[in-house]
Amino acid sequence: MVVVRRGTPTLLRHDVQLQDRSAPKFLAKKSARIHNLGEDIAAYRDIQSTVSDPNIDLVAVCLKVPAHLPIIEADAVFATDIENGANLVSVSVGHALDALCFVLEELRGVQGTLANKRPVVPLVDGEGRQQGTIKKTSHDHCTVTGRLAGGGVATAVCQGGMSAIDKNFFWEITGTKGMLVLEGPMGNIQGHQPTVSFVKPEAGSKLEKIEVEEAKDFSFNTGWAWDAFAGEGEGAVPDFKDALLRHRMLEAIYRSSEKGTQEEYM
Repeated sequence: MVVVRRGTPTLLRHDVQLQDRSAPKFLAKKSARIHNLGEDIAAYRDIQSTVSDPNIDLVAVCLKVPAHLPIIEADAVFATDIENGANLVSVSVGHALDALCFVLEELRGVQGTLANKRPVVPLVDGEGRQQGTIKKTSHDHCTVTGRLAGGGVATAVCQGGMSAIDKNFFWEITGTKGMLVLEGPMGNIQGHQPTVSFVKPEAGSKLEKIEVEEAKDFSFNTGWAWDAFAGEGEGAVPDFKDALLRHRMLEAIYRSSEKGTQEEYM
């Protein structure tokens, strides 16, 4: 914590420990002694006493929590084994790229980079208690680049976990007339509806939200698919040919990542 008091920056630093065993004022004084900050140091019991001090002009906080690692819940263990076929690439990446290709078109010259950055992850039960660790062979990072028939280039990046800056799904489509921006709370947009906005290319233009029908629950997308299947709604339903094409694309990504080559799947 950096406290600007009477115009002079003062550093009060202490490590995060078990919260019910930490006395902030005591730890602040202890840290001041450890770091030889001198006697002219103010220590505070809580946030209220800190912000109530009229001598304080600015409070800046930096928190480091390196022990907070990504975890795997017991009921999701199957996704850690790449041989089981249900993982980041086959599910999240597959759905995201299917949406990309539906909106734009299929990709040519696919280049993929796959990585397993966390080969060992903590295993927890339904209440969050750690039950040991488990080896993970499935990938947790995927980058895909390809060309569009019209000359454009598409790039998609998907990685495991949640975004620290609330960018769990972010898609920009840039054109000569402006930019479409889609943002969503989760990467799997087939179940979590993104917002759609548009911004003109002129300097100073702001994003304008485009109103679309709201998906109130998980049945929304499925309901539209069944309506289309029954011939009562708009749009079309993907069939086994569509599924085969998408899996050929995923296989091309695997080949590209393994060989370091551009791959075709059509």
